[in-house]
Amino acid sequence: MRAHAIVIPLMLFALTAAAQAPGEAAAYKKIEEARAIARRIGTGSAVRAFRRHAESFLEKFPDSGRRPTVFLWLGDLLKENAPREALTYYRRSTRPEAVPRAADLAFRFDPPPPLQVDRWVGPAQDPTRPDGRVTLLFFFSATHPSANPLTRRVEALATRLGSDNLRVIGIASVLDDHKQQTPERLAALVSERRLPFPVGIDRQRDRERSTSLALYRGNSVPWGLFLDRYGRIVWMGPLPVERNVFQRCETKLRVLLAEPSFETLRTRAVAGDKAAVLKLASIKTPESVGTLFGVRAGNAPKGLQPLIDKSLRAILPAGFSPADGKRWKDAMVNYRYSFDADRLIAK
Repeated sequence: MRAHAIVIPLMLFALTAAAQAPGEAAAYKKIEEARAIARRIGTGSAVRAFRRHAESFLEKFPDSGRRPTVFLWLGDLLKENAPREALTYYRRSTRPEAVPRAADLAFRFDPPPPLQVDRWVGPAQDPTRPDGRVTLLFFFSATHPSANPLTRRVEALATRLGSDNLRVIGIASVLDDHKQQTPERLAALVSERRLPFPVGIDRQRDRERSTSLALYRGNSVPWGLFLDRYGRIVWMGPLPVERNVFQRCETKLRVLLAEPSFETLRTRAVAGDKAAVLKLASIKTPESVGTLFGVRAGNAPKGLQPLIDKSLRAILPAGFSPADGKRWKDAMVNYRYSFDADRLIAK
């Protein structure tokens, strides 16, 4: 019996080895090496080298059992600079971890979801409605020692950048120890600090992350998001408490603050600025489409008309044309951008 027990695994190994196409193992090793380099140094050339090896492998070995892993790796290394292609690769992978990674990636480009809070300390806020300001949305634990230094940094940042430019929304969130962090206690702690920005008390779920924190992909606190003037998520991740690291957040926010408003873009486009039309076309929100319609109706130079119409056709939902500016004013609240479709769709 023992001899048979040894022979069977050897036969299976031989069959597996025979099933591999010639050169597959060597090609896969090249991918592993290129991936390690790309992850370590992160340069564009290193990522491109990895991609060449990976895509060559997929073309040469269509039946390889390693393909799901290669698809996953492609998604991981392309998600920052080629997110749409990365999403395609994630969805082609059958690895279980590809599903949440695809969902997280799509989330970054879809509109932000409505907050679900128990109550507000200060006026209620809705990050899904852009108001022309850059938005800092941050989640924190009101009972953790990091809360005081973090909120002080945010308060100082808001003062430097000005409330006319930066909208700050805090969310007091819970990861665990729910009994010691009831909504009533959190609201009392936040009220005592007299913060100069509104704070929502996140809706809790028994033994789980609080609701809005989970909606916004937070696995830890402090967790932050930056939304640009146009209401789009442009950064998401752990929010640092250390002063020198937090300064990088201010640098990112100042870049967003330098972006022109819709009104500025409309004025430039009506004056004949092609770059302003292209900028509006790239934003891809209901509001940017409304601004493009306004440019179209605002006697822009005739030479820009074909570009405006082409831009509108590329983003408008089915059933709308460049001539539907008046109808869009009433209907736009019913539509949102879809990263999958790369255009506006019905909510």
